Order: sequence, then structure tokens, then C-alpha cells
Amino acid sequence: MIVVSFYKFVQIADPTSVCRTIEKACLEQHAKGTVLVASEGINAVLGHKSKESLEAVVDFMMSLPELREVRPTWSTSNVNHDAFDRLIVRVRGEIVNLDQPFDFTCEEIPHISPKEWELLIQDPNTTIVDVRNKYEVRLGRFSNSIHPNTTSFSTFKSWAANTDRKIRKQPTAIYCTGGIRCEKAAQTLKRNGFHNVCQLDQGILGYFDSNADLSRWEGECFVFDKRVSVTPLLSQGTATQCYACRRPLTVRDRESKHYVEGVSCSYCHSGQTEMRRAGLMERVRQVSLASLRNEKHLGHPQEKPKGR
Repeated sequence: MIVVSFYKFVQIADPTSVCRTIEKACLEQHAKGTVLVASEGINAVLGHKSKESLEAVVDFMMSLPELREVRPTWSTSNVNHDAFDRLIVRVRGEIVNLDQPFDFTCEEIPHISPKEWELLIQDPNTTIVDVRNKYEVRLGRFSNSIHPNTTSFSTFKSWAANTDRKIRKQPTAIYCTGGIRCEKAAQTLKRNGFHNVCQLDQGILGYFDSNADLSRWEGECFVFDKRVSVTPLLSQGTATQCYACRRPLTVRDRESKHYVEGVSCSYCHSGQTEMRRAGLMERVRQVSLASLRNEKHLGHPQEKPKGR
């Protein structure tokens, strides 16, 4: 399975029309995944067994006037493992939720190449900020980075507003999964008095895709699809996801006595009611029966590209 992800902040006058056009192209190529279109741009992640089919979809999108110069990032999933259950193409208010629209009048923030990033993160005078959520950071990060400890990107604004003034005066380099959250995070930082802000171009996935020195990265990278994580080689990682609470789980997490596949993990075990636990156990039984009948159980929620 091949997976492609991309985004672009661009003013789209008729998101509904663009949405319908893209959906038609995806259906023709039998691509699965999620595409979000808004007046501020597009955010997409799609999967297919054939890279040629995905390339056809991307090429078509790039033929649209609004989506020229889209820069896709490619990665892989296990051969017999679909990264997505279905195709979802939707119009949204924002393509990444910060409860704050993208400001097209704001001066563009410098994008740093992976090679430049390698030098930058070694500079003790630069603050490296991981703008992702804490459950993502737990799977992997740049070794000398700090993070806002958020559970949702929409709360990043609060972190930016309450950060120590000494940090705001230092050069700040930010990164996320694919770059999209950094675009809005950078504008937020500038509004809150951060003097010198830049971002890792195309994020962690772009860094993995380059010839960068991967030794400065620790662990795997969380992704918003059924793969859960990818390695620095952009192949499917070792993490899984708790069906009950949706938290990503490492190999060590799955060794916990509270981990029961499809039912609970150490993060949600203590908060479950008996009714909730019984319902999850029944779902596991139904999934097992469907597997014995060589059928696909349809109870798994579709992941969306909430942020990259």
C-alpha cells in the first residue's frame, strides 16, 4: 500500500466545487483516504496499492488552478494492510483546526530545508519546538526539542500566549508531521511576540524523505491513518492504536497488564465502566467471528488528517 499526503494553504473561492471535482478523480482511481477542502486550502492523505493510480490523482489535482505547486510526500504501508477503510472528501471551515483562519496577509515564515535543519538544531541559541500533541511526541521526536504538552492543536494558542518572554526573544524553529500545523503555529507565535520563527520544510515526513542525518531523530512518527506510525525509512512502524481511547501504543505499552487488544490499555483501563468494557469485549468477539467467516468487520472508525 502506497500513501501520499499533501497540503496547501491557498484561497479557494468555491470549496464545494473543488471538493466534488477531487472526489470524482479519487473515485475513478479507487483511492481511499481523506481530503479536506476549505476556503483556506486543502489537506489530504490518500492510499492505494498502485502508486501510478495515486500519481494520477495528484497530477489531476495539480492541474486545478488553486492547487498548482502542491508538494506530495510518499510513504508505504504493509503490503496486505489498507491504510484507509473508505474515501472521505469534505468541505470544512479549516483544513487544520486551530479555531483561527489562516492569515494570507501575514508575511511568509521561512521554510528550512532538512540540511539547514540539521545545523539549526545543533545551535544552543535556537529553541526547537515540536508543535504536535503529547501523544504524538511520545512515539518520537527530535532529541533536543521542547513541546507544548497539548492534547489538541487548538490549544496551542494558549501555550504561545503564556510562554516565557525569554524564549520569545530567542530564534525559534518549529516542526510537525508534514508542515501544515507549523504554518498556522508560526503565525500564532509571531502574533505573540516571538521574534525569529522558522519551520522545517514539509515537516518530519519531508525530513525522513531527504538524505538527512536521521540520527538526530528518536523513535517513530505518528501518522493519522491506520498505520499509526512510520519509521525514518517511511515504512510502517511498530505502534498500534488502542481501540477504546485511540491513543497510540508502543511495543512496551502493549506489554502492560492493562492492555487487552480492542478493549483497554494502561491509559484508559482505570476510567472504563463495566458497561463500556462489556461493549468493547462484544465488539472483539464480533470481529473474531467476521474473520472466521472471511468477512470484513465495519466497526473501525476512519482516521482523518487532523494535523500533519
